[in-house]
Amino acid sequence: MQDNLRSYARCIILELHTKEEARLKAKAKPRPGKKLPGGGAYRLVGLKAIREREGVSKLELSRRSGVSRNTVIWLERGDQVARATTVMRLAEGLGVEPLDLVIPIEEEEET
Repeated sequence: MQDNLRSYARCIILELHTKEEARLKAKAKPRPGKKLPGGGAYRLVGLKAIREREGVSKLELSRRSGVSRNTVIWLERGDQVARATTVMRLAEGLGVEPLDLVIPIEEEEET
């Protein structure tokens, strides 16, 4: 009897967790109409500072935005550049404007 109750409880918890993840991913999808300048590759400046200012961990930002934790780490270190969709997801997860996070690669090369 107790094993059945435990199994049932695990199923309920898993279902709730799955629904919450789906809700967060749907919320993090980029909204139409937001445009970013440049050719689609962006160096993220200040991502770590903004994330820390907002009091959000890398893992929490990953959950809110749907971007993997490793990608967040690589972007913060400057090891990787981001596409427009990634920038918009991260901005949505942090509650900031996408332009607050980026420098288009073309502008960076001109300076």
